[in-house]
Amino acid sequence: RKIDTLSRVFELLIYICVVSCVICNAQISYTISPSFASYSVLWNGNDVFDSSSSSYLRANGQVYTGLQLINTEQTNGEDALGDYNLLTLTYSTVDGVQWNTWFKSYPNDLNTLIFGQTWINGATGTQGSSSANTETLEPIAAFPCFQYHTGRSDKMAWNTWLGPQMQYSGFGNIGLSSASFTRTGAFGSGPHILVDPENWDTIVVAPFDNFGQSSCTDLTYNNLNYWGCGLINTVNAIPANFSSSYIIFGGNGVTETMFWWGQRMLTYYGTHRIPDINLEYLSYYTDNGAYYAIDEWSDPPFRGTYTADGVFTDVVNSIKASGIPLRLFSLDGFWFPEGRMYSPSADPSIFPAGLSGFYDHINMPIDIYVVGFESNFSLFAGMTTFEGWSNLWWPTGNFSYALYSHLFSIWVTEGMGSYEIDFMWSLYTSSETMYATLEEANGWLYGMSKAAEELQIGIQYCGSYGKQALQALQYNAVTNFRASNDYDCWDNYYMPANTLLWSLGLASSKDTFWTTSNQPNPQNKGCYGIGQNNHNNSNVEMHTALASLTDGPVGFSDALGYTDKDLIMRTCRSDGFLLHPWKTV
Repeated sequence: RKIDTLSRVFELLIYICVVSCVICNAQISYTISPSFASYSVLWNGNDVFDSSSSSYLRANGQVYTGLQLINTEQTNGEDALGDYNLLTLTYSTVDGVQWNTWFKSYPNDLNTLIFGQTWINGATGTQGSSSANTETLEPIAAFPCFQYHTGRSDKMAWNTWLGPQMQYSGFGNIGLSSASFTRTGAFGSGPHILVDPENWDTIVVAPFDNFGQSSCTDLTYNNLNYWGCGLINTVNAIPANFSSSYIIFGGNGVTETMFWWGQRMLTYYGTHRIPDINLEYLSYYTDNGAYYAIDEWSDPPFRGTYTADGVFTDVVNSIKASGIPLRLFSLDGFWFPEGRMYSPSADPSIFPAGLSGFYDHINMPIDIYVVGFESNFSLFAGMTTFEGWSNLWWPTGNFSYALYSHLFSIWVTEGMGSYEIDFMWSLYTSSETMYATLEEANGWLYGMSKAAEELQIGIQYCGSYGKQALQALQYNAVTNFRASNDYDCWDNYYMPANTLLWSLGLASSKDTFWTTSNQPNPQNKGCYGIGQNNHNNSNVEMHTALASLTDGPVGFSDALGYTDKDLIMRTCRSDGFLLHPWKTV
């Protein structure tokens, strides 16, 4: 399909009051005021966002308002999305902090507009909050920024993805000024969608770069309420000539618009996901809610009586003997000693032959789960690290690639086939290194992905924010995200982020599931003791279907001898290759 098949043309007009001239084939017009710039976004001839705010910025430990507009410039160029026209406005504070705002439009793509800002001479003292663990974090400088109760936006339904697993969304709420929509500074800051309930005209507003440090939230200045986007105000300094931007994209219909917005993002970043065995073949899982989950190996009677190696080898052999083409085994967070990673080695009390011995016993690749490391992790020697959630440690960006390249190389020789990192939201909000600097939120994850891509190891992110789904545009090795809660939880079937992930070329993981109900002692399975909601009933068909239709991993987790072959074989071919839809449900 071509872009011009969209049933609506997204006309983006920017008005900046006083003198008018026309660029970009009359699609964008503007006028200039000597003191400030106001702008509107029009779509199909109607205002969507209107009455933009006057500009402000935070620097030198204070907030500047009433910025002086000192220069305007029109240029053009070409990027990965095509030819563009650029309108740049330069502002200055009374003590010389210079800041650009700019509008980038594409003459051959009337559905797309980029709003950007550039810190010409940089800034210090930009931090307005010392914690990222809050719902409302204002941008350091808001651009774009729109006033509430103006334009069509206040009559449109909206949606965004908030919190861990991107679980909380808002469809059905009307109006941009709804409090639930605006308070997304830390928990959201991924895409926001507005939908006209009368004709399904749809607009996506999303960060276009610097995803880990983005923020869109409510603002109040001069007794007026605004919604503004920019760099999150936990960042303490900005280097000279640093830029950040947001994209506004329009179409008709939520799925259609999300797809074409995602195509723009994937094209711009040149994203090409690597193959991942976790998405291609049938697997057995041991995550929270699995029959042999974490708690089985931390308390009697299993610990001290059985080994995980022995039990899982029996399970795998039983599954294979039944004719089920199992191809991957996923180890959750119990495989290293006491759930703490001091070295790359497995816990010898439950894996006496190590990972390589276990791989030899089951004769299939292993999906390895890790959150973080102990401060004295054996491979940290000579590296700088930072501390975060649960007293765990990670390498800083400049050492991330070296660590993960070494670590993954070891594990690949021991049977590693894919990798999962969990508690992504906690890693971000608990470490000042992550949320107070511009480089670490990207550098650490980039090094991990680069090392995995070189070895063709796919990565799953679990417990993630919407902004981290956008970050993964830069990481070809990141192939899928957990989009549900753990199977142990009652709402494991709730997966509101599926369309978002699909539009970004990512698969959605439903977590594990059982294929038969009423397995032995189902109420005792899982970390939180609430597993009977999903386990002790007859919803196994629903969970199996969801795992298959969400285009992510299909990893069942039954007790020994309890797998329903007929049911699980509906998800794959006779060789274990998964049967997935083109689009996730």
